[in-house]
Amino acid sequence: MQKKIWASLDPFVEGGNILGRKVANANFLISLLKNNPFDEYHFFLPSKQQIQYVKNFIQKNFEILSSKIKIFSRVQLWSRVQNTNYFCFHLSDCISYFPYLASFRNKVAKNNFPITGTTHSLSYKNFIHAYFSHLWTDWIGNEAIIATSFSGKKVLKNFYAHLSQNYKLEAKYLPPKIVNIPLGIPDIYFSHQDKKNLRKKYNLPLNDPIFIYVGRISHYSKMDILPLLRALSQAQIIIGKPLHLILAGYVDIEQHNLNTIKNLAQNTKINIHLFPNLKEITKIELLQTSDIFLSLSDNIQETFGLSILEAKASKLAIIASHFDGYKELLHHKVDSFLIPIFSPSNDPLLSEIASLLFDNQTHLLVAQQTSFDFSTLVQTIVTLYTNKSLRKKISQKAFEDAHNYKWDNIIQQYFNLWEKLQNVKIPKNKNSHPLNFDFFQIFSHYPTKTIDSSTKIKTSKLGYKIIQKKDFPVIYPLLENFLDLDKIEDILTFFLTPHQIIDYTKTQKSISQIYKTKFSIFWMIKQGFIEIIS
Repeated sequence: MQKKIWASLDPFVEGGNILGRKVANANFLISLLKNNPFDEYHFFLPSKQQIQYVKNFIQKNFEILSSKIKIFSRVQLWSRVQNTNYFCFHLSDCISYFPYLASFRNKVAKNNFPITGTTHSLSYKNFIHAYFSHLWTDWIGNEAIIATSFSGKKVLKNFYAHLSQNYKLEAKYLPPKIVNIPLGIPDIYFSHQDKKNLRKKYNLPLNDPIFIYVGRISHYSKMDILPLLRALSQAQIIIGKPLHLILAGYVDIEQHNLNTIKNLAQNTKINIHLFPNLKEITKIELLQTSDIFLSLSDNIQETFGLSILEAKASKLAIIASHFDGYKELLHHKVDSFLIPIFSPSNDPLLSEIASLLFDNQTHLLVAQQTSFDFSTLVQTIVTLYTNKSLRKKISQKAFEDAHNYKWDNIIQQYFNLWEKLQNVKIPKNKNSHPLNFDFFQIFSHYPTKTIDSSTKIKTSKLGYKIIQKKDFPVIYPLLENFLDLDKIEDILTFFLTPHQIIDYTKTQKSISQIYKTKFSIFWMIKQGFIEIIS
């Protein structure tokens, strides 16, 4: 029976600070391996550091599956796909490699395996080049971009429409299909500790309602905290007592922004409890100390809203912006209160200058023209703070709905998609992607002369020493995947008598054998083991 082998070009686990993309990718991999529906898992990674990091992760968390998990260097991909039937390839994003893996598969692979890739942030300016690469005539129908939100799906469609219109592309240039599968939430968020004990642990007030914001604390790339603080200040005047706000998350290098937040909080008498660059377990516990979750997202860098799921699973009353993926995860006055968001219909000048700015500068300029309904937010804060029964009602609804987003439920949607893509009728297609190009053709005017299969060659004196074992070739790392090391001596022996290159390559049976043989011959000419006959 044929093995079901899942594969990827990405590690899914990374070190460094806690970011939404990293958390989502790691939890996907954990859920995949926990459910373990495949016979093997193959990773093709670009660096020794990534290979070692994934090995360490597997050894620490899934040692029981270590015999099923194969980790290869990326350069081994071409030989593996020629000899292995893969069930599917899944990429951690749809930006970096998506169409190029499809083109590579069409030309080289043993079978036409499905390819999927997930969306994360979609707003970086240089991503438009990736979106342009998605418009292709030779998708075979078993590829799919997995949009984590309908809002993200609409963004992609808007980009494709913009490119098609402005480049006046024919109707045959189409993107791959886009399907919707949301992100998930780990089970640990549903296991709640005693709130008062946690408040004691973090030196928080024991009885007052506590507000919390969890996310990157950066006005450039995430929510602008200052308007929220001003709204809390206004609500505090109406309530008549100081409010407590936890700010928890990764802090960017703009320390002056933190100082501004602290100064404003001091002037308004808001009690801010700051927890920068915290660990995941600390974030989970801080959510459980709180009562009201605040997230007035105003930045287009946000696509889904993982923190919303974390707040729902933590059984918090939620006040959030009616924006991006947030409005798909929440139901106004049922499990949350959604605050209307306003932004301009266009900004022609920004569209021109954006390509000359850093992405975080562009995001800031967009976000600073995006606002929330200030008076509605103030009134909602007052209502939830003073109405404990309402908080309890909507937080319970949020908690119940959060169970739909448990990773065990979400990962099943991936399994169903991969099975469905297996059943797509696939046309024959061996066309390369137009953004792929032959380096030797593009730079063909650089060398004095080009070599082809008709070129006549012979083994040199140095090559004869290799045959006699009086000298030995030095093989650089990486080259062992492209050289046919077992045939070096055989090739040199064959060309002791002058022949055309094709006289040897025609004896090879497979495409991979022919390629390795040609590469080996060109390499031996470079090393002086073979000579070109004029």
